[in-house]
Amino acid sequence: MKAFFVMLMGYVLISCLLIIFCMGCGTGSTTTTTTLPSGYYIINGSPEAAAFYDPEGIALDSSNNIYITADDKKVYKIDEDGNVLLSFGSYGTGDGQMRYPKGIDLDSSGNIYVADSANDRIHKFDSSGNLLSTIGSVEGSGNGQFHSPYGIALDSSDNIFVSELYNHRIQKFDSNGAFVLTFGGYGDSEGSFKRPHHIAIDSSNNVYVVDTDNHRIQKFDNDGTFVLAFGSFGLADGCFFYPRGVAVDTDGYIYAEKVAIQKYNSTGTYLSKFGSAGSGEAEFRDVRDFEVDADGTVYATDSTNNRIHVIPAAGFN
Repeated sequence: MKAFFVMLMGYVLISCLLIIFCMGCGTGSTTTTTTLPSGYYIINGSPEAAAFYDPEGIALDSSNNIYITADDKKVYKIDEDGNVLLSFGSYGTGDGQMRYPKGIDLDSSGNIYVADSANDRIHKFDSSGNLLSTIGSVEGSGNGQFHSPYGIALDSSDNIFVSELYNHRIQKFDSNGAFVLTFGGYGDSEGSFKRPHHIAIDSSNNVYVVDTDNHRIQKFDNDGTFVLAFGSFGLADGCFFYPRGVAVDTDGYIYAEKVAIQKYNSTGTYLSKFGSAGSGEAEFRDVRDFEVDADGTVYATDSTNNRIHVIPAAGFN
């Protein structure tokens, strides 16, 4: 009887915690997509299409070709139909080799930048996958050194922004790879981070950082000055549970993930979401990163499901 009572109280406690976590974060509307919008589709990581495994970072070029990093230590360039146009990379510590590539972005000339996380460096490749240069070489906390670089994003001047999981900061480099500045540091105050993951940059060159262990998104200007933060820990709409990915569209709407992909306005007010947990259509198991094209279509890496979701803007209406 005592054991039954203890078990019952445990269920009650868990239920109460779930209720608490599911309250209070969302401050806007609670629109949820229940039907698949026209134009939604999935690119699977399979031999029939793009043979990638465990996709992580994602970027787009001006033709909407998709670039991803994957856990097979490669970079893939894929067209919108899922055909592999280019793949390069291999496991190792040599020039151009990678150990756990994470963030990826392109500059204005089509060069490809990859955060080679376990090798503590950033690679720059040309559009054909040939290594051009590298930033960083050994683990460290000095300017231009990295400890598990993760997210990477380039602004309109091809300045490079890199997040670091274990230095809990962002570093900015110019287009030649020269160190410019750093901001952040470990903590939970405004402008501080706990294991920042992916980064996005808007049309005004503001920088958005996923502050993963603080369960929030932070926005900074191009010089690293704090602008705003939104989100908190929980399961309700507008809350976060160890988020990783972020993207901003041309109208300033912000996309971030919990289980579904959530959409916010430019001040961080929750608006709507797309998807739910699972392995079917419009379902996700570990969303990692996003990109948004000029039409508002969202491209999301669904890592554990080994695929990419392509979600038209109407999916968030």
